[in-house]
Amino acid sequence: MPEMHDVINKLDSLEEKVLSFDKDDMKLLSVRVHDQNKALDHTLSKIDERIERVEFISAEYQSRIDVLEKENTNLKDKVTYLESQSMRNNLVLGGLKEEPGENLDLKFRDFLVNKHKMAQSIVESMKLERIHRMGAPGSRRDRNVVIKFAFFSDREIVRRQKRLLRGSDYYLYEQFPPEIAARRRRLVPKLQEAIKANKKALMVYDTLYIDGQPVKCQ
Repeated sequence: MPEMHDVINKLDSLEEKVLSFDKDDMKLLSVRVHDQNKALDHTLSKIDERIERVEFISAEYQSRIDVLEKENTNLKDKVTYLESQSMRNNLVLGGLKEEPGENLDLKFRDFLVNKHKMAQSIVESMKLERIHRMGAPGSRRDRNVVIKFAFFSDREIVRRQKRLLRGSDYYLYEQFPPEIAARRRRLVPKLQEAIKANKKALMVYDTLYIDGQPVKCQ
């Protein structure tokens, strides 16, 4: 069989080549392999060191980012609180018909007397720092009115009378920054559930108190 004969010849040739290596050649080859393995181990060690260094730096930066994010959140909360404090004496009135060239101060005081059922003398004694419509003019519906009272006590007198507006086209509420207003809206369902269950419920700033226990917005 010619093919088998060729295979045997190739094996013989390979055997001759292997046997032709002397001990010095084998030793030199072994040294070269050892040196290459050593160089490879050194390279892998350097790579591991770099990976560890990168992981350490990454963890350090992540820690700094976490601290900055926490500081940023705290700063936002402080700004929101200061903004809410600047609105502490404010109320928002909706449903007051908007007319060209209107005198909002006079119109609001007339509303307090005729719709809010407050004594004329009390209304006249109230000092308003500012009163204006919210947003840009031109909308189809009457814009809400923001009233800034000079004294918090006057604001509370008006606010506590808002129950008299139930069933009417008017509504009155405290003004808060958008973030706080959103939190309060999310607490409204729980407030309504507590009232239906005849529990004592009160909302203060962004916290709902049910039977004296605080319920924060999530």
